Amino acid sequence: MPAASSKTKLWTVYIVRCTNGSLYTGITNNLAGRIADHNSGKGAKYTAAFGPVELVWKKRKKDRSAASILEAAIKKLSRKEKDALINRQELSQAKSGGIMRVPHTDVERCRGAIACLHAIRSALEVYKTDTNGKFPARLRDLLPKYLNQIPTIDLPGHSKTASIFEVIDVQNKNIEQFVTDTGGWLYFSNPDSKLYGTVVLNCSHKFKSQDLCKT
Repeated sequence: MPAASSKTKLWTVYIVRCTNGSLYTGITNNLAGRIADHNSGKGAKYTAAFGPVELVWKKRKKDRSAASILEAAIKKLSRKEKDALINRQELSQAKSGGIMRVPHTDVERCRGAIACLHAIRSALEVYKTDTNGKFPARLRDLLPKYLNQIPTIDLPGHSKTASIFEVIDVQNKNIEQFVTDTGGWLYFSNPDSKLYGTVVLNCSHKFKSQDLCKT
């Protein structure tokens, strides 16, 4: 069921990639809210089972009827046809400088990891609200109420992993000094640290000229 919003009459048809590699198509008039719903397990039964998701394609339509027609057409496409649709949009973005000039597989892996990072951060903020400003002592304490699972990510130069390196240091504010380059997650759990509640990618590589650990 699409997320409601009174801010705009435009509707968006979207495709997200789930953690099992499958594609899910839907419509909404609040794309950011809908993606957040999917990543909190509230968006749909399917994405609740295979989230968090990564937005890989979107197209705006003038109203719900037009969006529904396009959604139905996309759902009839084969997986190969859906992949071609997604790749055409990414190629268009690349020509306008929208994505970095690295192999497509590396772009996908970085984007997928960043989407998972945003999902964890969203879950931490909800946890903080529910606990009057506190973050979990361990990242796994988010399970299963706030996240179905700690996402497994596949960053360039690393093997797939959901490993978590938890930092209790309270003195240093420099995230890079704690990066052990596991390709997993780095979480700062000490309430006395200025980085309390921060989660980043435990990776020393760059994406779009930015250190992934600073994303």
